[in-house]
Amino acid sequence: MTSGQHSHSVVDRIPTELLLAIGQFLDGTSLVDSLQVCRQWYHTLQPLVWFTISEYQWHLKSFPIQPDINPSRDLALFSHLPLVRQIAWAENNIISSKKGSKIVLNRQFSVARLVWLLQRTPNLAILSLRRYCDGFSPVFYQTLTDLLNLRRLHIQVAFPKTRIPIENMFSLFSRLDELHLAGSWYTHEKSTEPLSPSEKTVTPWRLKSLKCTRLDLALTQYCPNLIFFEMHSFEHRVGIPPVSLRFLLKCPKLKTVKLPSYTRPDDLVDMVETFRSLKALRSLFFNVHLREELEFLCAPDFRSDKVQQSTNPCSSSHPLSAPEPDQEPLSVPLLEHLHIGQITVGVGREDSFRMLRNILKTRVNLKSFRMTGGPIDPTQLFAQPGQETHDSWGCKDLRSLSFSLPGSMYVRTQEEQTLFWSPIYRQIGQLPKLQSLTIICFTVQKDKSCGIHQLAGATSLRWLVLRGCEAAEWMREEILDLVSALPKLENLQLKPLRKGNFPQIKSWLCEAGRSDIIFGEQWECKQSGVDIARCDRNDYHIRYPDLF
Repeated sequence: MTSGQHSHSVVDRIPTELLLAIGQFLDGTSLVDSLQVCRQWYHTLQPLVWFTISEYQWHLKSFPIQPDINPSRDLALFSHLPLVRQIAWAENNIISSKKGSKIVLNRQFSVARLVWLLQRTPNLAILSLRRYCDGFSPVFYQTLTDLLNLRRLHIQVAFPKTRIPIENMFSLFSRLDELHLAGSWYTHEKSTEPLSPSEKTVTPWRLKSLKCTRLDLALTQYCPNLIFFEMHSFEHRVGIPPVSLRFLLKCPKLKTVKLPSYTRPDDLVDMVETFRSLKALRSLFFNVHLREELEFLCAPDFRSDKVQQSTNPCSSSHPLSAPEPDQEPLSVPLLEHLHIGQITVGVGREDSFRMLRNILKTRVNLKSFRMTGGPIDPTQLFAQPGQETHDSWGCKDLRSLSFSLPGSMYVRTQEEQTLFWSPIYRQIGQLPKLQSLTIICFTVQKDKSCGIHQLAGATSLRWLVLRGCEAAEWMREEILDLVSALPKLENLQLKPLRKGNFPQIKSWLCEAGRSDIIFGEQWECKQSGVDIARCDRNDYHIRYPDLF
């Protein structure tokens, strides 16, 4: 047997399941080339080529589906369209507005052509549609309801000419696992009110993830299996009537709630009472406009009448009470992930930061904490010298931590910098299970006098981001000390750097035997959603074979 015959027989013996698993990691060009290996590979991997149609592929000259209707050419597509599982479509002006987009946009696919395609993809499971104006026709929405295998739908239309009653789409929504509604392409006729006794017998939806506007909150009463809920701020309608957050109480399995655009002073009682009643809640993201919105997370004896007396942001301060571990259980006892978008309380801002510290002291189950909307006062959040025992964090199992520091820390003397940074590094070093750390500030203090060596206590740290506003220059000893203190470090971002410092750091990582660390540009590429190993075949570099 020749070597060529032997290698060919080995290729033929690869199990179909293993071949499909390998195909999932091939980029577009490699996947198409693999179709030419042998007949088995062609029939096994061909469905992967058709599995997904992205927003970019519509504009490729080699893309088999062209904007115009050609019966003879379209006939060759019929055997391939049932293989399509995922479609993403957007108007040309939406794609061209993307930062860094280099696609040459061909003619816009018409809605009629899109309807033609959807009618011939019976196995479609994921659909994303984005249109800026005009909207879609009633025939199009009827076509959506006929997609019996559709499980994930994202539809966004900003300024439609006509609207449809959202109740017309309920038959489709009831079959979905994930739904994202945005824009003003629909109207509510009855779905903003609680269910009547006759409607409570309606078959519950299977929906597990919902992203919608405030006006759509009432849809959650149909979703007893809902696990994830996000209310976004994409809203073009004015005069929206108040819709209670208590509709979420119909979702006993709800684990994640994101409300970046909900919290307002007049909603405080509604929000707090709802959160306290969601016993399965584990992840919470919201903005803070009043101190009381944080108090209910660190005090078990929160009363709604106290909230009504304190809705004025300028009201006098009240005593802060953080329960000890052996006291009454806290509200939202299973909370593991807390993300504060921003704190805009005006008077009493320092009290709010102290409440954050009380939350970190008492929430022993907390796994991640992020504060992304603005800088925090480190003297209020981190235990200061002499207060380490009393103010130390109780969430020793914290896995992820992200925060930003005020620019005023930059204008201090070296001694003051040490007093500010040392408690920060000391507290972080007491988190042995921490895996991801992000610090954003004006200038990162990295010398030993500020206590950066105390990070060595975070023995599980794998992702480290130290980002400043002023270009920094790292020295060889600082890099070597950092990587030796963090043996499990895999991803490192230090920005911005002075000119010439980037290649120096790369060489020092190699000198320390840590060339495996993803650093700088490589890290950014991976974080931006581009998987280096896979190089998603949905991108516009895919070239199609002459199969049609």
